[in-house]
Amino acid sequence: MSRRNWLVVGFVLALLVGGLWLIGVLRNVNLAAQRALATPTAAAAAESLVTAKGNIVPNQFAWLSFGVGGTVARVAAKENDKIRSGNEIARLDTRDLELQAQNAQDALAVAVSTLTQARTPARSEEIGAAEANLRTAEANYAKVKSGVSGPDLQIALANLAKAQAVVAQAQAAYDRIGGASNPEIGMTPQALALQQATLDYQIAKANYELKIKVDAATLAAAEAQVVNAQAALSAKKNGARPADLAVLDARVKQAQTALEQAQAALAKAVLVAPFDGTLTNLRLRQGESVSAGAVIATVADITRWRVETIDLDEWSAARVKVGQTAKVTVNALANKVLLGKVTNIASQAVTLSTGEVSYVVTILLDPTDAELRWGMTVKVEFQKQ
Repeated sequence: MSRRNWLVVGFVLALLVGGLWLIGVLRNVNLAAQRALATPTAAAAAESLVTAKGNIVPNQFAWLSFGVGGTVARVAAKENDKIRSGNEIARLDTRDLELQAQNAQDALAVAVSTLTQARTPARSEEIGAAEANLRTAEANYAKVKSGVSGPDLQIALANLAKAQAVVAQAQAAYDRIGGASNPEIGMTPQALALQQATLDYQIAKANYELKIKVDAATLAAAEAQVVNAQAALSAKKNGARPADLAVLDARVKQAQTALEQAQAALAKAVLVAPFDGTLTNLRLRQGESVSAGAVIATVADITRWRVETIDLDEWSAARVKVGQTAKVTVNALANKVLLGKVTNIASQAVTLSTGEVSYVVTILLDPTDAELRWGMTVKVEFQKQ
């Protein structure tokens, strides 16, 4: 490449570098100017009037829902009704819940009765009856015990011994004529006698074993009756043990908790107004199924209104104070002007769709006859103090 071409290339590169530098300088100047505009000086901030946009909101409101799911049995109010605190708005079908509550109530009554009975000292006639029961049980036990080793058992044992002796005699006679080695043995009287004796022995043995088994079970049952009668008499004389009373007391508390839970579930099936106000919204019809926690109504006190700002930036929020007077212009009411005072300034910012931050400031409006509605947009001017 010639010297002249190199000079041309160098000149072009110098122009490019210079142009890029100039663009950078201009961009920095523009950013600095934007920051200067976005960040007001202390003097400008002190002189300017703080303004913001906002929305009209009832001073008190609540979103309502059932605490349990079910089918709507009745709707007792409609939108825009004036309702008092505790007024029923709607209720679910509570038949199953009522049965559960009644069952819990009955269980509690049984638990309380049992505990009361255990704590009540026994009367003399009750102690006498328990003593009589014990004497009867002891007499029955003695009778059963004597029967185990009594004459009936001795007879069964004698019959067994007799049958065993007859088998031995028949076996000896059977063996004398050759026993199993005699090919004609099956037709002999000795073989028939041995067979009959063996059957009689098996019957006598079965009778003896059955007698022992039946008497042993009867004896165990009679002994258990004596033990139970002794325990009942001791409980009548000495009262329930502390450990038993503690168990019964715990059962009463458990039943009481179950009843409270059933009653709470029943109460959650009825939707009531939490305070005096207006039913501003109701999304409910009879026969519909609703889920627990699903918002289906809104109650608001629209006798007092407040404004919540939606775009107050950090510089402006820093100049607003609680108690400061604000002038509110309602756009939808021919720019009607209302007055109010700042009651709260949010401690935490919200991020707007633009990426900027905003602090919600609440202004409680002075009483007014203006026909305000929830959600109306307004302009707020915070008056200098």
